[in-house]
Amino acid sequence: MNKNSINSNFFASVARHNLERFHSECIAWAFNSSEKMLTKFIRKIGSIDDTIEIRKPIAYSEISYIDILIHYKTGDYDHFIHIENKIKANEHTIASKRQKLANEHKLIPDNTKLSQTEFYYVRDKSDIENKFTNGEKVEWKYIFLVPAIAVDKQLNTWTNEYIIENNPWLTIPYWEIIDCMPKDIENNIFNDYKTYLKEQFVKAKSNSKYQVELIGNNLSTSIINECLNEEIDTTVLETYQIKLLFGELKEHLDKHVQNVTIVNQKQQKKKSKVKFDTKFLTDTGNNGGFLFEVFTKGELKNPSPAIFTRSNKPIEFRIGFQFEQNKPGKGKFKFYFADVLYEKGLIKKSGKDLYHSAIKGANGDSGILQTIFGDKTLSQCKKDRYGEINFNKSTSKSFCSYLIDNFSFNNMDDLELKFKKEIDQLIQSFTKCCFEELLEKKMGTGGFEYEK
Repeated sequence: MNKNSINSNFFASVARHNLERFHSECIAWAFNSSEKMLTKFIRKIGSIDDTIEIRKPIAYSEISYIDILIHYKTGDYDHFIHIENKIKANEHTIASKRQKLANEHKLIPDNTKLSQTEFYYVRDKSDIENKFTNGEKVEWKYIFLVPAIAVDKQLNTWTNEYIIENNPWLTIPYWEIIDCMPKDIENNIFNDYKTYLKEQFVKAKSNSKYQVELIGNNLSTSIINECLNEEIDTTVLETYQIKLLFGELKEHLDKHVQNVTIVNQKQQKKKSKVKFDTKFLTDTGNNGGFLFEVFTKGELKNPSPAIFTRSNKPIEFRIGFQFEQNKPGKGKFKFYFADVLYEKGLIKKSGKDLYHSAIKGANGDSGILQTIFGDKTLSQCKKDRYGEINFNKSTSKSFCSYLIDNFSFNNMDDLELKFKKEIDQLIQSFTKCCFEELLEKKMGTGGFEYEK
């Protein structure tokens, strides 16, 4: 880590406020400040040799929902390069609308959930093309720009069944942008920006696009503590390496939950039918820290009007566990319960106590969390001064939990084993207790137990 050294750089100070928007603007500016850089980048991305003339290259930022758009001409073609700049955030989903899709993709049903890169590929781009062309032939290329890569594979989401084309997005790291920048130009601001990019996106003594390695020892409590320490200037590359390792953990756990076996009463082994979701969030959704969760879902078909503001249709709930940390030395492992949509105002003010009783338990009867996780699991959790396990109630939303405070791990394998252990125990619990039946019993109209 370079303590305090980066603070002297103007770009580092400004970039903190909106990193992706900042770099999209700056990269477009850098391209237009150096035609040599822009032309080199175009030739590299398009595999265009020096015998072909590139005419009128220009870059734009934040146009038509495109982070960076490059336009240029060769022969009788107009070319567009769409660059989706992903420094922090994961791709979000967009609900398709037929009127916004290109003619060849009109068969995609309305409200189909598409990833950003899927939507940007299939949407109608005629308005964009008409701004820059006069009816010439048009060709598009698609770039998914990330801080670093560890392997040669595309990192955008490309799974929709209605899109038959192969993934057209080329994943490239910031190293490729830096590599196209001339060594020195008569523009001090350009040169300072290049210096800043090297500090943030290039590993010391490395001259390769592979700026990070997926090594388990690179993910630990001590490394996360350094990343979240405001007195240490952690680079974008160092933070992104943590994100990639959490992505690797997600892949491992996704495979694990597909292959967990359970033993039935006849001592026969069979694959579990419990379906799990795994999610990882960085500071876009978690106050500057890291959150990784595993959960399964169940539907409450008949919500009690004594508890919920919406009792005329089913509510989907999730139960699971998560690692969360947004301050140094403040790692937490939570066993939680909440609605899937995380909807504000779902619980009536007058129904809060009833809701909490259903989850925690009351009058000697076990609540949902205790029934599912069991006393042995929850005995690990934080206790109050009277030795009682702390139950964290919901506030404006439905999230309730028990937590292991000051949770730490030594490497990715350590954290992975913790999640696998809890997944296996949770699946065994579901062999004895049906989650949806428990929801109906505790919070449904038919079996509601905690009347005032």
